[in-house]
Amino acid sequence: MYELANVLYAARAKGGRWGGAVKRRDAIAGIASVGTLVGSVGLLRNGPPTFGDESEPQSDTGDDANDGPTEVQTIDAGPSEAGTQELPVEGQVSVLNFFVTYCGYCKRQMSPLAEAREQIDDDVRFLSITTQSLDNALDEDELREWWDEHDGTWDVGYGSTRDLRREHNVLGFPVTLVLDEDGEAVLNEGASVIGASTIVDAVESVAGSDVV
Repeated sequence: MYELANVLYAARAKGGRWGGAVKRRDAIAGIASVGTLVGSVGLLRNGPPTFGDESEPQSDTGDDANDGPTEVQTIDAGPSEAGTQELPVEGQVSVLNFFVTYCGYCKRQMSPLAEAREQIDDDVRFLSITTQSLDNALDEDELREWWDEHDGTWDVGYGSTRDLRREHNVLGFPVTLVLDEDGEAVLNEGASVIGASTIVDAVESVAGSDVV
């Protein structure tokens, strides 16, 4: 804001009064500078926004087509237990969070997720999934360290989720989905940070008040 004020003050000093003395290009340049400054502050605080697909592990056959449920490999990280989970699971409500570890907004989403997790029964699947390849982008120890640093208290895993994300139009990160018992999304607000109450309300809408 100081930069814009300085531009306008300098233009006024040249003309002696505001009417006609302030050159439009000077004012526009000042406003553009402020926009750049504000954007830079947001970038430093939250990290760059993330869009599109990340590299993912391929199947053994080299074909990423998914004819059945998506398999996610969970890791041993605090409350998260190592194993394999299939998505979606017929007959079970699921909360799925897609993230990448370098995304500032993904870090901000962790607190609302934790708050929602405390209110939701264990009968509801609660899972965070990084789309980063553990072969190239990071290793399991780095994912475990990130999970611990951001107080994850539910399962976290990785796997080829491209088909599942394409089905639900998941573009960018973080994206949090609530899927009903048939695997249909009842919550999908796109790449954004959403509050705990939004997640809980969506779960309650399909699973009833007994699970929250």
